[in-house]
Amino acid sequence: MSFCSKHILMQFFFSVFFLFSLLQPATAQTISDSTSTTLPEACPPASTTSTLFLLEKAGKYGYINNQGNIILPLAYDALSLPDAKGRIIVKEKDAYGIFDQSGHQILPPTFKDLKIGTDGNIYASQGKLQGVFNSAGQPILPIEFESCQPCTPGLILAKKDKLWHYYDSISGKIVIEQGFDEASPFVEGLARVKCGDKYGYIDQQGKILIPCQYKDAVDFSEGLAAVTTKDRWGFIDPTGKMIIPETFSGYEAGFSEGLAIVHGASAHDYIDKKGTLAFSAPYEIVYPFKDGLAEINVEKVSFSWGGLISSALSSALNVYVPDEDRNLIASNMKRGFVDKTGKQLIPTTYDFVSSFQNGLAKVMLHDKAGYVDHQGCFVIPADYQELSFFQEGFAAAKKDGKWSFIDKNNRALTAFTFDQAADFKDNLAAVKTSTGWGFVNLTGDLVIKPKYDSVSVFSGDIAIVKFKGATGAINRDGHYVLPAKMEYQDIESFQNGLGAIKLQNKWGVIKTDGTLFLPAVYDSIRSISLAVN
Repeated sequence: MSFCSKHILMQFFFSVFFLFSLLQPATAQTISDSTSTTLPEACPPASTTSTLFLLEKAGKYGYINNQGNIILPLAYDALSLPDAKGRIIVKEKDAYGIFDQSGHQILPPTFKDLKIGTDGNIYASQGKLQGVFNSAGQPILPIEFESCQPCTPGLILAKKDKLWHYYDSISGKIVIEQGFDEASPFVEGLARVKCGDKYGYIDQQGKILIPCQYKDAVDFSEGLAAVTTKDRWGFIDPTGKMIIPETFSGYEAGFSEGLAIVHGASAHDYIDKKGTLAFSAPYEIVYPFKDGLAEINVEKVSFSWGGLISSALSSALNVYVPDEDRNLIASNMKRGFVDKTGKQLIPTTYDFVSSFQNGLAKVMLHDKAGYVDHQGCFVIPADYQELSFFQEGFAAAKKDGKWSFIDKNNRALTAFTFDQAADFKDNLAAVKTSTGWGFVNLTGDLVIKPKYDSVSVFSGDIAIVKFKGATGAINRDGHYVLPAKMEYQDIESFQNGLGAIKLQNKWGVIKTDGTLFLPAVYDSIRSISLAVN
């Protein structure tokens, strides 16, 4: 992939991340006018975390903290969730600004766009020009560049007068005087750059170590980089010496665990660092090696009776049926894993194969689930109708219509007697019996009697429960900290002794003693836990 393509992707991911951060779930959204907000009379005790409440009212958003302080008034068209440093991007009349979690302004809402980079700096746009500010809002690069983006730690890439330069990410001073038509981050001590229509490599002092002579090139990986002079690909070392001749028709992935993927005799060939073919991979999609295995994807096709019926109805009744519903061939991508000889240790014949987690992958075979290790050997046999991922040493498992929990030795924690079961979290797991929902601990004891209509997972020491249609909150001993009442339509998880609550179709915030911390006048509320600096 060329640098331009990567640059476009980075900009796209920036945008997607920010848009995602502006979304608010139905049970936790935005704010009312600060003048009509009744502040809480008492504050919960100090904690190692603080809570922000994202409030919505009449299409405007704001933040208030668990001390009752208004961080941002109900005046903004959109608010992001706080980032790792507690910074919040605000939108006001199609302009963007940024504040910290205390409500102090870092940058005013006057920018066309604002994004927080992977380096923690703030990338700002005004019109068609861009600049960079540090986390305190001080300028690093003035808004006079065509494009700016994070680079290798300590560096910023910025484009001006159609050329890219490397700048210090703290002082903003130019680090490498020469400009390039394209530039990329440093990888293994070298950065791929483009001079005119050719690619080469520079060191961190800006010296061109490998002349710009390649039609295309990629970053170094495990000491080698793929390059092409004309129409064939090969691999060079950091001195520019051609280690693997340009004999391949295409390049797919750099070296990982000693093997790279190229287009040679087949569409996907894995080669070693001498250019010797390790094996060909006749699959639709292949991936680099990780932990001794490479993922492969194979498309399985079969005759589709549904497609035949849809096509017949479409023809006979002269009604429109979407093309995808009239396909006579049903396709399904299957996942498998191969070793470094190309042998399928985990074959694509399984109905489903998950990615590996802690050395195990879940597989489905004939509607039964189990777990295999990196050698493809069953650690947990495919005996279960349903099987969750392991949490706190146990996986929820369904067998013969009933649920229990199993450990990684396939030993059941309890008899398979539960109607439903959820994963363990903080030493407790929710289970359902004929009498309702309750909780078991890691030794299999029913520590909270199963009597509730529904339960949430515990957040800290509090879980939300519904009992005979009423909603309340219990502690880990099963005692009510907030007695269930019919008037409580919904309650969010408690944080620092406070929980968002829905009353008469409006949201407020309630304490565990039943008094309101915020009145139920908001269209939505979302609670966000932040570490105290």
